[in-house]
Amino acid sequence: MNISKDTASLNDFKQNTDAHLASLKESGRPEILTIDGKPQVVVQDIESYQALVDKAEYVETVKAVQAGIDSHNRGEGVEIEEAFEQINKQLGLQSDK
Repeated sequence: MNISKDTASLNDFKQNTDAHLASLKESGRPEILTIDGKPQVVVQDIESYQALVDKAEYVETVKAVQAGIDSHNRGEGVEIEEAFEQINKQLGLQSDK
């Protein structure tokens, strides 16, 4: 993202909405909108936004998996059989043993 290139005033965006939307879709880059010369809002086309959301969700998933691996490596947690026994007990279900 090139902040100086990808910045416009909110008034310009309102007056030239079609051109801004076409640029957003073509470039795939977000645009910073300013009010009184100060950055206030970011607009982005839906495909780029979805890609950003997907990447964020992927990063969160990787972090959660890594946290689980780290926990396991520290010797934390229980064996799967014990976990199922605890769950069955909490749910009032009979164990398969």
